[in-house]
Amino acid sequence: MTPGFGRRAAIAVVVAIAVALVVQVATADGPDAISGGVGGDYAAFYAAGDVVLDDPSLDAEDLYDPERQFAAQEPLLDPDRDGNLYFAYPAFFVVPYVPLATLGFGVSYLVHTVLMAAALALAISLLRPLSAAVRAHGVEVFAVALTFFPMFRGVTGGQNTALSFLLVVVVWRSLHDGREVPAGIAAALLLFKPPLALPFLGALVLARRWRAVAAAAGTVVVLDLVGSVATDLTWPSAWVDAVRYLDRVDTPFNVQNFVSLPGAAEAIFGIDSTAATVVGFGLAAVVAGVVAWAWVADQGDLDARIALTTVGALAMSPHALYYDAGLLVLVAVVLVDQRPERRRWLPVAWLAGLTHLAADALGASPLVVLVVIALGLAHTRLRDTHRINASQRMML
Repeated sequence: MTPGFGRRAAIAVVVAIAVALVVQVATADGPDAISGGVGGDYAAFYAAGDVVLDDPSLDAEDLYDPERQFAAQEPLLDPDRDGNLYFAYPAFFVVPYVPLATLGFGVSYLVHTVLMAAALALAISLLRPLSAAVRAHGVEVFAVALTFFPMFRGVTGGQNTALSFLLVVVVWRSLHDGREVPAGIAAALLLFKPPLALPFLGALVLARRWRAVAAAAGTVVVLDLVGSVATDLTWPSAWVDAVRYLDRVDTPFNVQNFVSLPGAAEAIFGIDSTAATVVGFGLAAVVAGVVAWAWVADQGDLDARIALTTVGALAMSPHALYYDAGLLVLVAVVLVDQRPERRRWLPVAWLAGLTHLAADALGASPLVVLVVIALGLAHTRLRDTHRINASQRMML
């Protein structure tokens, strides 16, 4: 293989994906084409922005009203589609989708996809000082990350995994550089997905990074104000009700797509079963304890703790879906930097991402296995670096 071939191949793959998406949108003909592949979950976000755009004075109950959301989605979805999508994010997160809703759906979807790809590219760029692999092969890492099935579906399926990835990287890079304020702001911005944000916010408290905690608290106040301006002051209560509604109606439809321990337990033992609750949340509590102790005791290096917290957030979340597993890219970067010989396993991990395609047939996502393996490897990295650090301290 000639030098530079991998970089040229990576660029060719990214360009091919971009061209395919443009052609797909350009040739889409009505809702059947859209629901058949163009846009994916993006209709829920677009419709939520459209609801606000149509009625700037609406209140929170209006935003989270299922019938109102479904009516806005109707022109976008195939009438024969089984079920609807539902926007159950915090009210502040609807704001970016209001200007996007002023565009036609196809164009808006393309803009959103470009923004998510840019978020992923920016995250990879921010990793350069932290990762030898990214410094040496940044373009290739971006292409592999983009085509890893969960991340690919997150970027091209109208979801926001790349944004989550970027914010986690900002937390990591900021703490690495000793800049606690940006770390706190980024951790708070993750509250658009609270199950991902809470472990990082908790980590900042447990690590006694008080400037970061103060910055996070200030950001939470701003986000609350943004949500209140977009809807009204009651939005937190209405949002909690929306989350409960989503859990009730979406879990039976999506249980095979869950990649967390509580979600996998529901897929295996049955939704709302006692066994699923005990096993799923019992294991999640163990993971929470391991992650918390890593920050309280300052165990391992920062890279190891970020990796453990990231995969731990996935494992603990009650509603982590398969595209959220795109965050495992960050864990892979940390593990490969620790032991470069692990690069030979990256094609296996990349292929393992495709196993989710069998989720419907199996009744559960095989990606849960990949999450558990990543959790074990991240903990091993943490333990190894803690042992090395302890040995170095004893030698001083």
